[in-house]
Amino acid sequence: MKKLTTKAMAIAFLATLTLGVAAPNVKADRFDNDRFSRYEIAPVDLVSQAYRGQFKDIGIPSYSTLILYYRWRRITAEDLVETVVEAELLPESVIEDESYLTTVDAQLRSLESLGIFRDSR
Repeated sequence: MKKLTTKAMAIAFLATLTLGVAAPNVKADRFDNDRFSRYEIAPVDLVSQAYRGQFKDIGIPSYSTLILYYRWRRITAEDLVETVVEAELLPESVIEDESYLTTVDAQLRSLESLGIFRDSR
């Protein structure tokens, strides 16, 4: 039953990410994207776009590789934001915005917590 619940949660989360492709103006209820309206990309959207591979050309891994790199601490919220800033997709001021970084980290952590890569021991 636990495995079924975890898989159902993973499918629901991935479906939510996929909806971002079809309906980019849909706002996530869990985080207040309006608070970040001064930025071109809200933190929730930043992680969603990274997960879907929209930043592969600037060196950000996607899908399971992004999750594993986050788990292994090869990529952090700060790394993701700094890379996107260096590509001039976000202003430099976002690097100093602790609220933005915290929200990006929470979104990355939510990807990790899906349970897709948990050991079956």
